[in-house]
Amino acid sequence: MRKIVLVAAAAGAALTLAACQQSEEAAPVEDVVEEAADDADAAADAATDAATDATDAAADAAAAATDAATAAADAATEAAQ
Repeated sequence: MRKIVLVAAAAGAALTLAACQQSEEAAPVEDVVEEAADDADAAADAATDAATDATDAAADAAAAATDAATAAADAATEAAQ
């Protein structure tokens, strides 16, 4: 979740910088918009990757918890016999 927020903040900063870009000749609006869109696309990809990683980690943790619960149940069943 923190990665997603960080990526969103980075995308906002990139959009701000792109909008405020100044040089001796002002950049054409199309170039600024394209750069901002590319930055936003990259940020969205990074957020998707971070969400996928978090989902995979949660699934792995759930599988480990299930295995531990099964092992504990099996041990309790054997102890009761």
